Order: sequence, then structure tokens, then C-alpha cells
Amino acid sequence: MGTFRTTVCKKAQQLTTSWRTLTMDDDGNQSWFWGPSSFQAQANFTVQGLPVDGSSVRFRWVTVDVRASDGWTKPDPVNVWPDIEVSGTAGSTFGEVMQLGQIGSPPSGYSRRLRLQGYADAASGVSLAYLRCSSFAQ
Repeated sequence: MGTFRTTVCKKAQQLTTSWRTLTMDDDGNQSWFWGPSSFQAQANFTVQGLPVDGSSVRFRWVTVDVRASDGWTKPDPVNVWPDIEVSGTAGSTFGEVMQLGQIGSPPSGYSRRLRLQGYADAASGVSLAYLRCSSFAQ
């Protein structure tokens, strides 16, 4: 049996010109689920503040190792799936990204977690106004 989960984050999340881990709910949680597992993850989102038509945002899925004793996250992701570029219109754009994959076993004392990161080509003013996350892990 697998685990299905859906969460919603309605708090605005600023996107910058460097990768930023996104929160998946209003409590600030960043981890979709833990490995080892096979998974399907999907994020539906609304982007606001795109400066001109054709502006883009990028998303990527990563896995990171988090130490169980204190929650410290290793700085380099274990896995990084290819970037997904979403072009939008000036103002507000709706989109979705999906990923299928596998999460391996973490080293002893750590948990391996799936996360979503975002990046904006525009220098400032771009944010996610809404993020709905669904996942199935087995």
C-alpha cells in the first residue's frame, strides 16, 4: 500500500534568481515524504509578478539528507531532477509540474526527503501566491 498526500500553501513565497526550497503548506513544511520509495509528485501553482509576457520561472525536484537528531540538512542535494521551465504572461500565471522517480536509502542517522525548488529569471517581484502539492509514495 502506498501513501497519498495533498497539502496547500496559500502564503506568498518570493522567488529569486537563485534556487529556493518551497514550502508545501502554511506551516512551513518543505518535505513531501521520506525515502526509500518510488513516488509521483505534482505541484499546481499560481505565479504573480512576472514583469512581461514570456517571463519564466523554473522548478526542480531534489532529494536531500536531513539529520534525525537536530534537523540539519546537508547543503548539497543527493538527487536533482532536470529543471522544468514555465513561461507565463505578465502579471499572473497558473501552471503545474510533475515528477516520477525513486528515493534511495539515506545514510545512518539521516532521512532522505523530496523537496521542490523554484527560481525566477526576473530580478525581483515574482512570487508563488498559491501552491497545491499532491504526492503518492510507495
